[in-house]
Amino acid sequence: MSEFNLYSRDVRPTITVPECATIEQTASLMSFAGLPAVVLAGADGHPIGVLGRTELVAAIAAGAHHPTALAEASLSLNAYPQIDCDASPGAVLRLALGRGCETVMFTKAGKIVGFLDLVDILAAVGSAPPY
Repeated sequence: MSEFNLYSRDVRPTITVPECATIEQTASLMSFAGLPAVVLAGADGHPIGVLGRTELVAAIAAGAHHPTALAEASLSLNAYPQIDCDASPGAVLRLALGRGCETVMFTKAGKIVGFLDLVDILAAVGSAPPY
């Protein structure tokens, strides 16, 4: 695999959704913006969890439409697969495949900076310069 800067090209920025948002609002936002995941923020504005496509679809399938549905469906920040934004594409793929997930959270100095989907990695690798 050729060396290239995966972070600057393909990581989707972090979008924060308040915990009081509905499943429908969050699904609409993620679909419209093409987001693989969003950060769920508590009433104080601090991140309390991550909601990826898988968690959102599971909440929809379960018929979760009550006020705490997003918080219940989200994964804790520590449970979501995360890697430093300077990691190589290979390291990102190993993390995602090792955890059995399709989306990885990128961090820099302990702060969430965005998300990357496996499809985005494949597209980036496919457009990288040859060896």
